Amino acid sequence: MVIIFGRRAFGRIEAHGGEHAQTSFAHVYYMPLVPVSSFWVTHAGPGAARGFEIRTSGTSILAAYLRSWAPLVAVIGFAIGGLGGIAVGAAAVAACVWAWSLRSLRGAMARRRSDFHLLAYGTRCDPARMLPELRARLKAELDARWIELGATRPPDDVATFGATSLQEALVAYGLLRLAAIERKPGAAAAAERILRGTHEPLPVGDGPYRGDAQAPASDVLAQVAAAATALAAARGTAVHARVPWWQLTRAKAVVLGFIGMACLGGILEEGPGLLAVRHLDAAQLQAADLEGSSARDRFVDVRCDQMRGVDELTDGKPVYACWVGDLILPVVGKVEVATPGTVATGKLHRINEYGSGVDWPAEVRSSPTFYSVYLEVASPNESKVAAIICIFVLAVIAGIALAWARVWWKSRRRQPPNV
Repeated sequence: MVIIFGRRAFGRIEAHGGEHAQTSFAHVYYMPLVPVSSFWVTHAGPGAARGFEIRTSGTSILAAYLRSWAPLVAVIGFAIGGLGGIAVGAAAVAACVWAWSLRSLRGAMARRRSDFHLLAYGTRCDPARMLPELRARLKAELDARWIELGATRPPDDVATFGATSLQEALVAYGLLRLAAIERKPGAAAAAERILRGTHEPLPVGDGPYRGDAQAPASDVLAQVAAAATALAAARGTAVHARVPWWQLTRAKAVVLGFIGMACLGGILEEGPGLLAVRHLDAAQLQAADLEGSSARDRFVDVRCDQMRGVDELTDGKPVYACWVGDLILPVVGKVEVATPGTVATGKLHRINEYGSGVDWPAEVRSSPTFYSVYLEVASPNESKVAAIICIFVLAVIAGIALAWARVWWKSRRRQPPNV
């Protein structure tokens, strides 16, 4: 038997402009097990990725686990069935989708902050993720740039009254962001003001900055976006336009296809809950016994002439002996009232069926006093709710698929014919 194991990168998050964070895991069969270290990738070429180590990223670790293990949990939940199983499966699918949504950097402000980081630090990585040694080196470099600019006011005043140039805005932001990580009072708010382009007008009359030329905030922000795009293009990591959330992509199609298949399995498993419960008497149970299948997947109820508890399974489920006519029908599961005339509701399974989940003793499997089927207690109402949820989700997915198909067909019709 070949066991595949080793170290591998998982949990890519905040991807933008060719950079992203990821975490190296010890894996078995490409399933992440133990996180080793987190890494910020500045360039992912054909060979090894280039970048630097960062603080352990809990978000990256969580994303790696959810993307790999949540689909397995979802399959198990839908396979178990019932309202609880469907709820677990749906929660796992939702968690997986959420984890994949973290792959790319989202939001205009987040992307603007990434541009500021690129121009101030040379990387899109937030300095809060960096190790202290790297932050100290960047602080020294920014201090040297600040001196070269010949700035006559501190970064806090640049945030308050606005920058006079692009470089002054970038260096002031970089220094304030680093100061905020060191918990300097007011530094975080000041850095945010530069990022948002909000500042006060210069004071009139006598004042230390009355002769400074205040650059419009909109011009500075536009210059930041243009400079970041030009630098990314020069590095070969051009920033591509984001695809709207509603537009079809291969990843979205795969996720919706997975959810659709899971819901289809849930309908097949829980669909019998939509049918009326079938009542079985002794003759019909005997026919079911002889035929070996009968109401195998459908919910049935049986009225017991006599019932008493006899044992308990290893998983804690009680077992009852239910006399129906001259034979005993084993009943597995909690019955509210175990008295003569009690009606047990659930699904029938063959005692000798492989994988039935119950290892019956030999005297039960071969005794002529027992039916060769047993009843597993289950609620048809829970199964009905689970089936309706699966049908609704499947209908929504079908509607999305039809909308995508319509948009695709219209785009094909608008294309000019080949000459």
